[in-house]
Amino acid sequence: MSCYLPRASFICQDHSYRIYVMMLFTSLLAFAIALLSLFSQSLKIQASADEQISQLRAEAAAREAEAAAREAEQNRKYNELQLQLQSMMTIFQQFQNPPS
Repeated sequence: MSCYLPRASFICQDHSYRIYVMMLFTSLLAFAIALLSLFSQSLKIQASADEQISQLRAEAAAREAEAAAREAEQNRKYNELQLQLQSMMTIFQQFQNPPS
């Protein structure tokens, strides 16, 4: 096979070399496309994971807020019952010790 390099291109009398180079280029192009496809899928998976993490964090924050609201309501009821108990004890003590 006789090849020479005038300027910037290969010129070969044997066309099998050109076919080989074109096949190699096509293979490299297919590999690059497959790599870009994998990268795109990876980005989609990462975005999906980020979205799921955000959703889980939002759900956890909502559960924490609900728990805090329940705790505040329980504390309010407890304090109310404590006041009622103190009031009842005061009334009971007044009946135990009538004024003279």
